[in-house]
Amino acid sequence: MIKMNRIGLFYISIAYILASGIIATAQTITKHGSKFGLNDENGKVILEAKYDTVIGYRDAPTFFVAEVSNKFLYTYYFNWDSLNPLPDNQRHWYISELEYDSVCFLRGTLQSDESQMQYSGIGYRMSGLWGIIYAQSYTASGNDFRASDYICCLGKQYKLPAKYERILDRELDYFYTTYLDGKYGLWNPLTGEEYSPEFDTIPIYFGKNYFGSEYGDRLRYVRKNGKWGVIRMDKNLRKIKYIAPCQYNRLEQVNKHIHASVGYGDTLMFFFTNSDSNYMPTNNGAPILFRRDSAKVVIYLNGDRNDSKRDITVKFGVLTGNTNEYSEIYYIDTLNKSTTSYCDTAYLYSTTSSDNNGLVYRRKKHPDEIKLKYEFFNINTAEFRFSFFLDSAYRLKHEFVKQKSTNASYRVERFYYRDTDNKERTIGYYSHTTQKFTRKKPKC
Repeated sequence: MIKMNRIGLFYISIAYILASGIIATAQTITKHGSKFGLNDENGKVILEAKYDTVIGYRDAPTFFVAEVSNKFLYTYYFNWDSLNPLPDNQRHWYISELEYDSVCFLRGTLQSDESQMQYSGIGYRMSGLWGIIYAQSYTASGNDFRASDYICCLGKQYKLPAKYERILDRELDYFYTTYLDGKYGLWNPLTGEEYSPEFDTIPIYFGKNYFGSEYGDRLRYVRKNGKWGVIRMDKNLRKIKYIAPCQYNRLEQVNKHIHASVGYGDTLMFFFTNSDSNYMPTNNGAPILFRRDSAKVVIYLNGDRNDSKRDITVKFGVLTGNTNEYSEIYYIDTLNKSTTSYCDTAYLYSTTSSDNNGLVYRRKKHPDEIKLKYEFFNINTAEFRFSFFLDSAYRLKHEFVKQKSTNASYRVERFYYRDTDNKERTIGYYSHTTQKFTRKKPKC
């Protein structure tokens, strides 16, 4: 923001090139005595020098706010209509009435679904409450102003009533945060979506980080009555849909598709961005709890993290310490609403792969024998697969073996250890396709 207030002459050099190749250049904030005004690039007066303050904005270089005796107006260069720049003979400076208690230019632009038209927000205050004025706009590169984008064209506008104590800048899902009577709400005046202030804190946006995120997650973390939940804004029904009710001490985004309730003593609940369903995993009918007082809890997702349509499965483990071994493992199939648990405290657990045919294996937690017994189970069904013994002096290792068929890559797993001479000694191979263990390498 550029502010001019009772200082000498100040020149704002502004130049930008539109897609049509039409060039507009600098305006000048002028001063006569103790008053300020605004001239265009040809020296023609836009605002007479009779104002106490004239303010310019770096991200909207042809938008200005003027103030006198605590009343404000705004002006901008009207050179844009629908999706096209106006002809030269129709361009002019629009000047509002001097009637506002305050005026500001709100960050960024909005985009209409129907016309792909962009709009810029102008915040105004009257009688102690804030409203929004929208002006059609066009965004261009703003390297000269040390910004990634700036508004180089402004056009037709429409005005929405002032009814909030505060309006905060919008997020990438096009929603402004509103504030009234100590509560926060959400408002997208352009599309008509408006959710009355009812939350304790500003709703937290965590969608995709680009313009056009209409196609991303229209979700927010919200806190109500001291508890957290997740909402989705439904633009068709014009109402909030709760993905997770406001009943959690804390929320965590596991990845862009799945979230979970976390926190000491909390019940574990998974909820998803691509559906309205959620799932509370249980162990023998009792809800699984996080116990973060004495163990570190980790959550893994199976499959491709970038595939929004995949079936989501979760591996949830309680680490025993600084190792990758677990005192508890839960394999949670959120599609079929089932949980397989491995919680025998006499054993340490580890996993060898993360797909649906993956393996979980266990060994004695405090072995006294020279040999350790490793028992392997299907991670999804807990069915026993195979077992073998290994001298306790050696550490078990495993790797995936690439097969010749491109459709079955890495479906064979080799188990081995390194002897005292650091030579690899193969124990055997497990085929995830046939679900069989052999001492010799199977044919690929």
